[in-house]
Amino acid sequence: MEKELSAAKNDILFLCNSYEDEHDGDILLWSEFMPPNQQERVFSIPQIVEEHADALKKSYLEFIYNLSTKETGSGTVLELLAIDPGFSFWWLTQLSEKCDDHKSSYNSEIVKTLALKLWLEDKDYSSVVMCGFGRNNVAVIKPFLLNLGLECKEESQNTDFWERFRNRLDLLPWKIFFSAPIIFLFDIIKRMPLSGVGVQEWQNSSAQNVCVSYSDNLDQDRLDDGAYLSRYWENLPELMIKNDGHLAILHMFIPSKAIPDAGSAAKVIGKFNKYSDKIDHVTLNSFLTWQLVLGVFINWLKIVLVGFRLKKRFAKICGPLWPFLRRNYLNSFFGIFGLNNLLLLRLFEAAFKVAPKKERGLYLQENQAWESGFIYAWRKYDHQRLLGVMHVPIQFWNLRMFFDKRSVQNEFGLPQPDASVVICEESHEFLQPYASHEILIGEAVRYNYLLNAKQNKKKVRDIKNKRKTLLLLGDHIFRNTDKMLSLLSECYNEIKEKYTVIIKFHPNLIMDSVHLRDLDHEISDRAINELLQRSDVAFTSNTSASAIDAHCYGLTVVSLRDPRLLNKSVLSNSKGISFVNTANELRDALISSPSISDNVISRDYLLLDKNLSAWKNILGYEKNI
Repeated sequence: MEKELSAAKNDILFLCNSYEDEHDGDILLWSEFMPPNQQERVFSIPQIVEEHADALKKSYLEFIYNLSTKETGSGTVLELLAIDPGFSFWWLTQLSEKCDDHKSSYNSEIVKTLALKLWLEDKDYSSVVMCGFGRNNVAVIKPFLLNLGLECKEESQNTDFWERFRNRLDLLPWKIFFSAPIIFLFDIIKRMPLSGVGVQEWQNSSAQNVCVSYSDNLDQDRLDDGAYLSRYWENLPELMIKNDGHLAILHMFIPSKAIPDAGSAAKVIGKFNKYSDKIDHVTLNSFLTWQLVLGVFINWLKIVLVGFRLKKRFAKICGPLWPFLRRNYLNSFFGIFGLNNLLLLRLFEAAFKVAPKKERGLYLQENQAWESGFIYAWRKYDHQRLLGVMHVPIQFWNLRMFFDKRSVQNEFGLPQPDASVVICEESHEFLQPYASHEILIGEAVRYNYLLNAKQNKKKVRDIKNKRKTLLLLGDHIFRNTDKMLSLLSECYNEIKEKYTVIIKFHPNLIMDSVHLRDLDHEISDRAINELLQRSDVAFTSNTSASAIDAHCYGLTVVSLRDPRLLNKSVLSNSKGISFVNTANELRDALISSPSISDNVISRDYLLLDKNLSAWKNILGYEKNI
């Protein structure tokens, strides 16, 4: 912005959580973009973040890396948290995972704080007035401003007593500590019907390849027949079986509409193993035993003790950013997050200990914290090449996917696969500068259906001569889908003459929302490709990969965007997408939606090939062609 290049003329800067038109001076918005027809000297932290994205991401990753290498008096944080030779509990925490969705929003707040510091470097304000901030933000931002030599005042601070009381209660280590074992035990009991299911097939499998996958997103028709077809992998397992003769699949059980509980999952695994002698199926929970659970609980109690001992020291290491990191620290060391990840680590060890040596492993790489434990267990029992498959495009601000390169340069460094496979050039460009291992490009197998999109869509839409169809694609996070429904409900009366509405909920989140009462709508669980054929505009959340399906299918895409958070859209760098945060913005985007584009699919975005030529090369099958 040109006006940022000039030195500040006013002595006072009003740092506001939201826009107010009553301040006599420069205004810097913390959680909003600049409003239309804004005053001459109104600036926006979300806008500054976007303009300095590369530098801010690098600074944030360096900050997280430095936390892990700080001395504690008993070695570095990594060393103090060593739980196995060569593996540190640090990699199982929310702090290292850097997730910024339903688990936490601290990444956004830290990046915005770094943006504030960067923006103020060439300004000459003498004082800053903070307006409308909560206690955590004040506790973090005020020391930053004081360190820059600025006088800092607070105005309109949230002083609601009961809200402060609830927040303090939620952050009590003992409250988190006592609730975690209860939640953990109930979950173990619910999953115990899977204990032992498929283990014999796993132990006796002749497969040299294994896929680690989630149990959801299965083709329902094939599932009804007892056959396995995952929409994550599509025909890639068939390619592996054709060339190698056999395949083993280790399922991560996730309750879904098709498989709602462990008992149902046990029956499905049994059917899968009977249906085909080419694929051996087992779940990770199949290796559950009460002895293993007891061992995990003892490991966790040791982590809890370290967590109490380290807490004050770690708060000092974090400096003024500690209020943003405190909840993640507590959840990791005293809560269910760390306890569950310890369980997953030991279950992977149990699985790979009894598995015949595997020449190759493939897993869905999302860089969740438990994946580091999975990779460690794979290496521990001397299995061979491991490929992380990133089954959706990488978002620029999905910080979970990026690490400071130095993170692997340590005895207790981050476990990594031998190679990661991305599905488009943009993802390769995003990831390569931060990667210390091989980055390959393979076909986007879950999107290969788009190869037939153009012909199919024309057949459906040539007969349409009435209202456009709006397809709302729900998110797996409740609050995102609820916000989408709320905005649509608010503006529905103004767009109902132009649109019919189809709602497809995420398969792992079925809602009965009050917002639906105000909408003339159809709820559908049909495959997304069938719904895209019928639709003109897609309304997606900011984090949903379904935006790619709609974009590549030629639909106009409108995406929910919360300016308080980093832009996690897979289409953040794409033209033609509308980001909305209010009902009025959604109304305007829908009313101004252009007619259907002739460019149905962008072949330059995703790598699509029904013959899977790139995958054949990655897996070494060229010689078999």
